Amino acid sequence: MCNEVHRTMSHIPYVVAGVGALIDHGFQGRTANKVTIIVPEESRDVVRAWVAASGTHDVGAGSDSVAIRMPKDGSLRRVRVRWVGGAAFANLHIVRSSSSDARVLGLASQIDQIATAWLQYRERLAAPGLTTQRERERSERELKTMVGDIFWCLRRTADMRTSLNPDHLRLFLSEKVWSPFTAAHDDARFEVMRAGIDVAAVLAGHRQRGEVRAHEELLRQYGVSDEEGMMGGGIVEEQPGPFEGMRGLGREKVKDNGLLSVYTVACSDAGASSVALSSVAPLPPMPMLPPSAPSSRQVRDLPAPSSSSLRLGRPRDPGGREELARQRSSPAPGRMSMEERGGAGRR
Repeated sequence: MCNEVHRTMSHIPYVVAGVGALIDHGFQGRTANKVTIIVPEESRDVVRAWVAASGTHDVGAGSDSVAIRMPKDGSLRRVRVRWVGGAAFANLHIVRSSSSDARVLGLASQIDQIATAWLQYRERLAAPGLTTQRERERSERELKTMVGDIFWCLRRTADMRTSLNPDHLRLFLSEKVWSPFTAAHDDARFEVMRAGIDVAAVLAGHRQRGEVRAHEELLRQYGVSDEEGMMGGGIVEEQPGPFEGMRGLGREKVKDNGLLSVYTVACSDAGASSVALSSVAPLPPMPMLPPSAPSSRQVRDLPAPSSSSLRLGRPRDPGGREELARQRSSPAPGRMSMEERGGAGRR
């Protein structure tokens, strides 16, 4: 399928994204019933022309997908087309497919794509009255699946002994995703560190931006402008991620404010979500730690040491040899030593 996508789209910039890209990286938790590609904004209007020129089938001008005919059996396969701005597309991490000639999203951009959908779903669930109970439960399952996919990408990177480039994780490492994500998942920072990201540098950047915001808020309270405060133009705002402005082919806006266009987990029930989470590799075994010191409660329960064992600067008597020597040199009760008997005879 990816080879046919490449044969049809090779004349324009494109990249395979979504679950199809995950599968190309070795993911086995789910299967993809369609392929999603991303193109830059300037190529969105020529996609249909290239599909028609290649002799394949076009779904229609009003659809966000095209259909590509498979040469082996003549069947039609749906290819969903999404587009982003040209600058955003240029910032994507794109690699060569491991099993075809197609171009696929690298794991870093894959994480950022999933994080974009994770943030949107999370905000959607936090908004009251926007969804029914059934839709809320489905969104929660899909949100859980996205978390599993992010952890799979992080662990896959560590297993391959490569490192993620933070330049391709613009949204994931931003405060609006990093803070709630790491707060909700205790092992997130550890997995990010294993994937080659300097967690301390990420946190330092967040603290610096927080200090600047606090300082500017103080200036505003006293009626001082940014220029008067000599803050160099104020806060450097975090740039939006490359997938935050994603749109579907053939329309300016997509359903659910862009949620479905960013990342589709392709699961319709709880079983599919559980499969995705079970595919996450377990954590590596932790090294053996030295035995810990006894707790204060355990110390209170220990018997008090005897006076003979409190010898400063020397170890305790091994085997009781010193005690045995003292017993031999001391006379038994009621008996006198030889020196005492000799003194008594002289008297």
